Amino acid sequence: MAFERELSFSQRGFDEFHPLTAVSPIDGRYAQETKQLREYSSELGLMATRTEIEARYLIALCDEGVVTGRTLTPEERVRLEGMGPSLTLKDGERIKEIEASPGGTDHDVASVILWMKEKFAGTSLEDLSEMVHFGLTSEDIDNLALRLNIQRATENNYLPLAKRVAEDMFNKADQYKELPIMGRTHGQDALPVTFGHEFAVFGSRVAGEIDKMKKHKLTGKLNGAVGLHSAHTATKPDVDWLAFSQKFVESLGLEYNPASTQTNPYEDVIERIQIVQRINGVVHDMDQDMWRYISDDWLAQEVIKGAIGSSTMSQKVNPIRFENSEAHAELSSGNVTIFADRLPESRLQRDLSDSALRRYIIPNVYATAAISYTNALRGLRTVYPDTDAIGEALDSNWAVMSEWAQQRLRVAGVDGAYNILKDRVRGVKITSRDQWKVVIDSLPIKDVLKDEIMGQSPRTYIGKAVPITERIITEGRAKIAA
Repeated sequence: MAFERELSFSQRGFDEFHPLTAVSPIDGRYAQETKQLREYSSELGLMATRTEIEARYLIALCDEGVVTGRTLTPEERVRLEGMGPSLTLKDGERIKEIEASPGGTDHDVASVILWMKEKFAGTSLEDLSEMVHFGLTSEDIDNLALRLNIQRATENNYLPLAKRVAEDMFNKADQYKELPIMGRTHGQDALPVTFGHEFAVFGSRVAGEIDKMKKHKLTGKLNGAVGLHSAHTATKPDVDWLAFSQKFVESLGLEYNPASTQTNPYEDVIERIQIVQRINGVVHDMDQDMWRYISDDWLAQEVIKGAIGSSTMSQKVNPIRFENSEAHAELSSGNVTIFADRLPESRLQRDLSDSALRRYIIPNVYATAAISYTNALRGLRTVYPDTDAIGEALDSNWAVMSEWAQQRLRVAGVDGAYNILKDRVRGVKITSRDQWKVVIDSLPIKDVLKDEIMGQSPRTYIGKAVPITERIITEGRAKIAA
């Protein structure tokens, strides 16, 4: 039998970027879920934000009179303001060429500066070329670019998706607020709850963290190579550089931080991604509960025509969306821990380990969270309560009503109510109303009280579940909308 000659790496297509050849599943298998983050996480996206900051800094230098005798025309201002937001893939390729070419910069920020000077050549901005990046170190640009990209990824991608998760939970809470299910503590039947209340609690937890994230501020620094405005002050001593820097940083929507070395400390970034981590934890918790409800047949899954649950067990409909969501929530949160452990450390005034690490914040935290939440939402769309199975579970364990019976005996003044019930129900299977009635009839109380106790059942013993759920929904939705 003749075999084809083994094809080379190139012939097989691995030298071309494609979702099927991507090194990471983030840009491969899950490209659809994560592609919107490319604007903030990719090298091109970083180039664009660096350019935007350099151009806005040049505008500020002119506006504050640092560039003597130079006033920008409206046309020049528009052109500078648009340099970053309009940066194209072709522009990015040229910047990369400047960085990598023989005799090139071998420096990513310096390449942006040289590219801007190229764009100024032959235009009315040419006289400003030497003022691009005046007095700055690359970290002045990069600490701002990192935080702007994180903020924009948060506002434009992460928060809308997290809000969808919370809103979906609240919708289900409202839909199932009156549907009783058997509650479990320590893995054992405890007391009835409602399915809606369970969703409301999950939604409230997510909404609370969303509220914190919307109020959270990232910081920025603009103070030179070691944080002291040394070059600025020596060159232009009459300028109030502290006030200038604060005004510029705040114009970007960031909080000014004067307390930095060359590096702007990362506690603000860590706080931000730890909010993501906490939301991941809620989603992960929900995923596991949904998985358990499916395993117990309390949740049924829609059968999608043509889909295969198992390659060998044809009967199966696997809860793969919740399992996928669970895995990616763990990936996202695990990476938060890595960043929180490592980013606070910077040897003396600066080392570059943080520069390499922080490039992974958006892909490793935000993108994996996006995959998790997207799969959780897909999972929630394809499940619905099996009311028959839920009802059977409720009807098969009347021992859970012992709390109600015990409390009613206490109110009636019966001594040792707890022990009286414990002796009759602990470790005993009471699988029907009739069996429960035998227990109640054995109690040393009047018949009228026995009838009152028998008036409650596992299907009705849900306390204030409905008004509590409605309150949680109202307050949670208000936090999301604020």
